[in-house]
Amino acid sequence: MRRHERSRRHPFLMAAIVCISTYAALAQEPFKPLHTDTPPVIDGKLDDPVWQSAPMVTDFKTYRPDWSKDLSEKTEVLMAYDSENFYFAFRCYDREPDKVKSSVTSRDKMFSDDWVCINLDSFGDQQSLYGFYINPLGIQGDSRATPTNEDRNFDAVWYSAGEINSEGYNIEVRIPFKSIRFSEKNPVTMGVIFERYINRRSEAGTFPPLDPAKGNSWLTQMHPMVYYDIKPSKLFEVLPAVTYTNREKADQGRLVTDEKKGEFG
Repeated sequence: MRRHERSRRHPFLMAAIVCISTYAALAQEPFKPLHTDTPPVIDGKLDDPVWQSAPMVTDFKTYRPDWSKDLSEKTEVLMAYDSENFYFAFRCYDREPDKVKSSVTSRDKMFSDDWVCINLDSFGDQQSLYGFYINPLGIQGDSRATPTNEDRNFDAVWYSAGEINSEGYNIEVRIPFKSIRFSEKNPVTMGVIFERYINRRSEAGTFPPLDPAKGNSWLTQMHPMVYYDIKPSKLFEVLPAVTYTNREKADQGRLVTDEKKGEFG
C-alpha cells in the first residue's frame, strides 16, 4: 500500500521539478538585440526607426537604499547592433524633470549627477566587466572592474548623447566592437546588467534585479546577451616620435654648437 501511494505522488513531484526548471530557464532567456542595417543617429532623440523594433527591458528594481523595490521612476532600455557596433538607448522617465541632476563636465567627473550604466561582461566568464556610464547630457564615464576592484582610469573609445525633455531624459550609446575584447565565437554570448542612479533620492536600481543574497557580486548575476556574426578586430597602434638634440660646448669663453641631430621613431 505504501509503495502504491509513493508511486502516485511521484508524477506530482516530477511536475513540480519541471515547473521549477522551466522557470529557471525562462529567467535566463538571453537578450537578443536587434540586428540592423540602418544604425541610429546618436543624438539622444530616440526617433530612429530601429528603436521602434528593438527589444526592450524595464521593471528596474532597487539595490540602494533598499533591496528589491520598484525603482521610483520608470526606465526602459532598448538594444540593437550592426556589423561594427553595439547600440543602446535609455528612456529614463522622471515625474519631476526639472530636478534631474546633470552637468557639462569632464569625462569621469559626472558621478555626482543622475546617470545610467551598461555593465558589460564581454567574455561572459564572470571574471571582469566594462562599465559605460552616461549622464543625462551624454557626458561619459567608463571603467574596468574585477570582483575586487573598479579602475576608473580606464578609457575606451565610444559615443553617447543625452537629451533632457518634459518626460525625463533619453540616452543613446554606440560602442564599437573594436573598443572592447570578447571571445571569437559565433554566436558571442556576453553578460549585462543595466543600471540607473537617481541622485536626489540616492537611489540606484538595475535590470535584471540584483539578488540580496548575493549582494555586490555583480559578475555572478549578469544576464546573458547574444550576438551573431560579429568578429573581433585586431588593433595596431602607431605612435610617431621625433627627438631633436642640440649640444653646445665652451670654446675660448663662448658656447659653440657641438652637435645638432634629429631622430624620427
